This record gives sequence, C-alpha cells and structure tokens, in this order.
Amino acid sequence: MSDPEAKNQVLTPIEFGSLPDGRIKRAGRLNFITLSGSAYDMGYQHGVIARELYVKGLIMFFVRFLRTLRFGLEDMVRSRYLRKTIGRLFERYVMVLQSNLGKRYTHFIIDEMKGFSDGSAESGELLKRLMTMPDVLQILLARGLSRTVANSVAALNPGCTSAAVWGDASEDGSFIYGRNLDFFDDHSMDTNPAIMLYKPDKGMKYASFGFLGIPGGGITGINEAGITFALHIMLSRDVSSYSTPIMNVSNEIIRNAESINDAVRIANSHRFSSGWGIVVTDAKRSEAVVIEASSMHVVSRGGSSSFIVNTNHYNTDIQKKREYDYSVSTTASTIGRYKRAEEIIKEKQGRFTVDDMICLLGDHLEYFTRRDRALGSTITAVHNVSAIVMKPEEMKVWMSQGDAPSNNSDFIGVDLKSWMQGDLKITDIRPPNPYANTHNFTVFKEHYEKAYQEYFYHNNIPAALAELEQLTLKDQSEPIYFMLRGQLYLRVNRFNEALGAFDTALSISTAMPDIPHRIAVNMLWKARTCDILGRRVDALRSYSKVISMDGVGSNLEKAAREGLKHAYSSSRIRKHDLDFVFSDNTEY
Repeated sequence: MSDPEAKNQVLTPIEFGSLPDGRIKRAGRLNFITLSGSAYDMGYQHGVIARELYVKGLIMFFVRFLRTLRFGLEDMVRSRYLRKTIGRLFERYVMVLQSNLGKRYTHFIIDEMKGFSDGSAESGELLKRLMTMPDVLQILLARGLSRTVANSVAALNPGCTSAAVWGDASEDGSFIYGRNLDFFDDHSMDTNPAIMLYKPDKGMKYASFGFLGIPGGGITGINEAGITFALHIMLSRDVSSYSTPIMNVSNEIIRNAESINDAVRIANSHRFSSGWGIVVTDAKRSEAVVIEASSMHVVSRGGSSSFIVNTNHYNTDIQKKREYDYSVSTTASTIGRYKRAEEIIKEKQGRFTVDDMICLLGDHLEYFTRRDRALGSTITAVHNVSAIVMKPEEMKVWMSQGDAPSNNSDFIGVDLKSWMQGDLKITDIRPPNPYANTHNFTVFKEHYEKAYQEYFYHNNIPAALAELEQLTLKDQSEPIYFMLRGQLYLRVNRFNEALGAFDTALSISTAMPDIPHRIAVNMLWKARTCDILGRRVDALRSYSKVISMDGVGSNLEKAAREGLKHAYSSSRIRKHDLDFVFSDNTEY
C-alpha cells in the first residue's frame, strides 16, 4: 500500500552527510558505504568508518553475550569454588570451538578481517573468534552443554522470514524478494543500519545489507549478477566445529555465484557447522531455492511455480529427521510465520507489489488465532533488526531504518545499479505496515523492548517490571504482557499481585482466541503461585487443567505433573528464565 505523498517528497527529508573521502553517505538513519580495492583495503575502509561512527560495537556485544552464557552456567552451581572453575572451563571450551572454526576461513575473508582490525583498532584475534559466534551458539545448543547455557543461547530465538514472488504472483510479472532479519542484541545492530557496496579490484561488485561492524558478505546480500542470498537459522542436532563458519560460506556465495547452480555448488563444497537455511534467488531466470544445511547434509528445495517462503524450520525429509525441536512456542512461531506469508501471497495472487512485500514483512496477524497482535507468533518480531525488499532484476532495494522492530519503520529505496556506476540515487521512501501507526503498537514499542533490555542485559527486574506495568496500563487487551508481569512479580516476592496478573491474562485469553500452549503457561504459573501462597487445593486444580489441555507440549505437561506430586517453592523461581520473544519460559 504505497504512499503517494511519500514518493512526492522523496528527496526533501533526506540530508546527505559524508566523511572527507566520500565513502559514506547517510539518508535518515541508514548508512550507505562504498568499499573498494583488495580484500584488505575494503576491510580497512570499513574498519575506519566503524571506528568513527560506532554507537555501540558489535564485538563488545558478543563479548558481553559470552559472559552472559558463562554466568548462566555458573548459576546452576552452588559451590563458589566449583562455580568459577566451571565458568573458566566453559570459556576455554568455547575458545576451542572458535579456534577450530577459525582455521577454515578463506584467505579473502581473513584479509578483510585483518584490514577491519587495523582500521577499527579492534583486536584481530577477538574479531576472528567472535565472527564464529553464530556457529558456536548453535553448537552449544545442539550439544546441550547444560540446560541453562542452552536456554541462554535460545535468547537468540530464530525469527527470520523470507518470501519471494515472480511471474503470475506479482502484479507485473516482476521478481520481488523480501527478508526480515531477527536477532536480539542491545541496539548494536539496529542503531547502525548500513548498505555496504563492495567494489573489489577483482571479481563482481556486490552489496551487503546489515550493520556497521560485520566484515564479509554478511547475512543478506546481492551481487551484480542479480543473485541474492539470505541466512536463516535452522536448529539441527547435526553440528561440528571442524567445519566452515557460516559467514565464510555466505561470503563465497555473494562474491562468486552467477546462478543458483553456482550457489548450490559452493554450498556443497563446504561442510557446515550447524543448521542453516540459505535463501538464494535468481530474478533473471525466475528461480529461487532454499539450501537447507547441517553438518551432515546439504540439500536444496524449490518453491511453487511463482513464489517461495522460508522461516526457521526444515522442509526436506532428510533434515527434518535431525531437527532440534526446542519448544512448542518456537515451533508455533516458525510454522505460523510460514503459513501466514504463504496466505498473504495467495491472497494477493497476480496483484503483488513492493508495497505488499513491505506490508508482509511488517505483518501482525497471528496465523493460528487470527488476531492482530503487537507480539506473538507473528511475522513481525520484537527483535527484528532490519528488513529488506529487493527487485533484483532492476537492482533496486528498499531497507528499513528504525529501531527494533525495524520492519515497522519507513523503508528507504536505493538504485544499486546507478550506485555501482558511481552515482548513488535514493528512489523513494515507503511507509511500513499500517499497524505500525496503531496505539497498541506504539505503546508496545515504547515499553516492551525496554523491559527486555532491563531484564536480560542489566538484570534490573524492578525496572523491567515498571515498564510492563506501564504497558499494561496503556494496553489491557494483551494477555502476554500480564503473564510476563506476573512472573516478574514472583521474582520480587509480590505473590498476590502475581496471582492477579495471571488471572487477568487467563480471563483475556478466555474472551479472545489464544494458542493453547500460551494459556497453559499462564495456568502453570497460576498453580505455582497458589502453592507459594499456601493454596494447595487451588494449585492442584490448575495443574490438572494444564494436563487436560491439548497442544501444551511434553515439557510443560511434565512440569504440571511434577506440581501434582510436590508443591512449588518460591526458592525455585530464579531457575526459570523468561523468553521475551515468544512470551514463554526457556524451561519449566
């Protein structure tokens, strides 16, 4: 749903500022960076720009995140001596994984990282290690190093969505591709959005869509042959540290693939570290595939004759057999997003446009409940850090520029073809999904992410609770907010208020459709709160209701059966981490 007024004001709201050498320009919050020369030269230029413009460094974010994982493991151990010993062993184990993976970088990406390190004054060794973190986190999760560490890794809950349409599906037969990148960080990414145009002295030109501070081809990109790629996490039990880091694979594809066959051949030439889905499109040939990979298998799947969708679950039989099914909530999210994207494309069959793709990426309708929600198993996720729409055949791109969830901000368009020839042109500004302007979304964005940041990064439960209290005052229609508010009340020993919050959440879910598992989570915590308050009869009644419900998942049912045997104690509350992505717990 394009906004004519926005198109008419294309250049008016845009002010370009540039560094002395003209390598960086800015429109709104979006940085446009031109890198050229050898791999080292391009890395060095990127490093200098990153050093000048960083608001927060991605490298330090990953350092802090690794520390969070260590603390999560140490919390499981009562002995102070053993706690520190186990923490040190864990960090040593992570370094071994990183070292194994780091040995498999190509010379090109090694040179680029060295240039970045020299230009940014960041530690080269630290950069090399931390560029493997997407692989390491999945390895830790699949190996189940410990329940708590695995749960901390799951804070990076997969939530990416890709969709492409062409031929009979689009309005004019053109190829349109859209992609959400979802990743929880502390604003290291969405405050530094960037399109980086690489003009190497040898080989094809290519553009990477992401953030300052990530050397290499990145997570999403397109090359001058019109080949696009996008990475999606797929959780697999088949993992290996004696393999190629995913950032190396994406770099090889974007620099060298001139067709989908090339991309598949490159993928098959590597052993993957863990579970990944790589969406590759070729607009010139009207083709698209998802390369589904694990450390044991690399297989490709196509879509329909005119569209393809991908989220975060495997669709090929060989990969599904070894898929890591983390929780009912994550499964509901990836399947719900997949089905909703398909539904939108089919509803717009033959009429699909760039504006429709922007609306799809910012969609808030929960597939299973048919409710518009600011938070839930929706295509929009609280941790969306960028959204990109492309018309690859025309080399035109639109990228979001706002805070997470960024896909609910304006999209700035750029003509990549003219940029590759030395003339950067902004084409237009396009508005996001209309839901972004609603009251419910406005108050969600104002308070919800702050609550998460305070809880996860600062361990400031009172501050997180204060944000949720403000949110529930302004929007009393969302049971998710009350459920999380109740759990934070438990953390600060406000048990009667916790019970009231769970009752409110349950009453809202009774009046409006909700996912059974989400209702059951509320019911479980209501039962446990009753136990803490000495209301054992009420607790037993609620535990029994959880067990009688369909679709709650084996782990939740097991927790309810345990509650029937033994009353829940307040001393156990700290063992349960909240999941702010799916309004759930990382364990029960």
